[in-house]
Amino acid sequence: MTHRWNWRKWLPERHGQLCRVLATGRMNSALVEFEDGTKVVTSRYAVRKLTHNDLGNRRAAFGASALTDELERLTHEDLRKWAEALDKEMPRGLGERLLRFAEAWREQVDCSNTNKA
Repeated sequence: MTHRWNWRKWLPERHGQLCRVLATGRMNSALVEFEDGTKVVTSRYAVRKLTHNDLGNRRAAFGASALTDELERLTHEDLRKWAEALDKEMPRGLGERLLRFAEAWREQVDCSNTNKA
C-alpha cells in the first residue's frame, strides 16, 4: 500500500487506513483500493502518500518485532512473485530489477546450502 486515506468527512471510518491508487483521471479523480479490497472513486485530495513517519507510526502501533518477524519470513520466492506482479503493471521498471535481485538471492541461498552440505 502506497497511500493512506486522509478525509474524515467522507468515509470517516477509513481515516488513516492504508490504500493504493490504482488509476488517476481527469478532474483530479482517483480510483483507490483499500487493504480489504474495497474500491472507491474519489478526489486525489482524499489520499496522502505514505511517508517515513507514517511507516514509523505503523511500526510503533504493531510493534517493531512483528515487522521484523514478517521481514525475516520473506523468501526469495515471495520477492520473485511480487516482482513479477510489478513487472506486469509496469514493464522494465522496478519489477525487472527486483526479479534480478530475487534470482541473485536464490543463487546465493543455493550456494550457501551446498557449502553447508
